[in-house]
Amino acid sequence: IDRKTGTAIRGGLRQTERVPAGAEFNFTISIRIFDKDSEEEFIEFLLKGLKLLEYDALGGNGSRGYGRVEFEFFDNDIEEKFKNIPL
Repeated sequence: IDRKTGTAIRGGLRQTERVPAGAEFNFTISIRIFDKDSEEEFIEFLLKGLKLLEYDALGGNGSRGYGRVEFEFFDNDIEEKFKNIPL
């Protein structure tokens, strides 16, 4: 923005690419558990991060409603753990 005139120097609008509401994506998360690691602690930590992401947003303009996500799980045990995570 030109400070003297208050206008954009390049004159173009910024393009924001959005994914249509309701779009669904499949993804897989893999973690490697070593002998001294606690699988339960890793899963709880990962689920807590995903829960926090649901309360926030991916990318920019989250305050405008962009980047909102919701996670669904195929494993009912994981789904139950996810729902009961205290924040």
